[in-house]
Amino acid sequence: MLSLHSCKIDLFGTNDVSQAHWAVLVAGSNGFWNYRHQSDVFHSYQILLENGMPKENIIVLAYDDIANNKENPFPGKVFNQPDPSGPGRNVYKGVSIDYTGDDVNPENFLAILEGDEAKVSGKGSGRVLKSTQSDNVFVYFSDHGATGLIAFPNSELYADKLIATFKKMKANNSYNKLVFYLEACESGSMFDKILPTDMNIYTTTAANPDQSSWASYCYPDDIINNIHVGSCLGDEYSVNWMEDSEGESSQSESLDTQFKNTKSKTKNSEVHQYGSLDYVSESIWDFQGENVEKRGIVGGIGKYFTSVSEKIKSYLGLEPQQTRASPIDAEFLEYLEEAKGSRVDSREAKLFYLYQKAMRTNDQQSQKQLDQEIEHVNLSDYIFSSFNEELSVSEMMLLQIFSSIA
Repeated sequence: MLSLHSCKIDLFGTNDVSQAHWAVLVAGSNGFWNYRHQSDVFHSYQILLENGMPKENIIVLAYDDIANNKENPFPGKVFNQPDPSGPGRNVYKGVSIDYTGDDVNPENFLAILEGDEAKVSGKGSGRVLKSTQSDNVFVYFSDHGATGLIAFPNSELYADKLIATFKKMKANNSYNKLVFYLEACESGSMFDKILPTDMNIYTTTAANPDQSSWASYCYPDDIINNIHVGSCLGDEYSVNWMEDSEGESSQSESLDTQFKNTKSKTKNSEVHQYGSLDYVSESIWDFQGENVEKRGIVGGIGKYFTSVSEKIKSYLGLEPQQTRASPIDAEFLEYLEEAKGSRVDSREAKLFYLYQKAMRTNDQQSQKQLDQEIEHVNLSDYIFSSFNEELSVSEMMLLQIFSSIA
């Protein structure tokens, strides 16, 4: 495990001090089983702050229902990395969240990127990007996704709308260069073949257009000071790029080096890059921090799935198969036993969370929640397989079709 308190000193800075850096950080989910998305974002906030970016230039969107959740064994604290015998690092400490609850939605996110204060008037802090054509912008988003969309707590953002916002930002001279790190299943589909390469926008994604991303630091590694948190602490791609940013060699690290390091460490999905590649030799701190001179010494260290399922069921007039009679069947137990070093497919994270909760608490309510999730998984599998048999289409095509009406 990386040290949480490695000191970094930069003595040679050459950046233009007139340039400002901005960031928008988004955790698009809610619910304790989605703990990892908010912990990812809170951790990224700490990295930016510690590396010189003024908190006034960082805009955070997070539902904010994790730190003080009744299921959290550490009230008021959130952890993105395990610390089995120590107190861990509370990444929630000091985080200033601008938009919480239902204000975490696609409309507000796009308005923030566009710098449109009128659209967010009366919502959250009302803060939006104030960046100019001289400023760099860093965007990090962590949540669920599907082909051509990324999820928010109660709705989705589609790729075409995100690209349209980028074009508007470019036309309005709202940035010099923009870097976007995206953690989500099928995240590559948000940019593949649709993000222009001449807009000074560079993106990396947790997965290619056709695969899941993976949760990380799940049971049994979700442990702080000998206590299991009860949910996955982070996401594989996300903890890899953040731990890379906190590494000893990061002071001289380029965007391209970070991409290669993250790609090599992310074993369960294929990390991709898209957009403008002509400035990937520039320092990560031109986007994840402030100008070198200003940094000095720094410390390093499924609601939408349900709606789609219901609409498909209604469309087909299908009834679910008989649900699994036992709480946990042999197939799922085999899956648990083959879990890859405490990492699980993001699509299975809720099932994994509910299983661990039921095993830990051994109460009726937890068992009921687990049974309901198993039934939902069975229903989804049945619907997709039935549709495939009748129409000879793939699950990916189905997600594309029905995400448009979700």
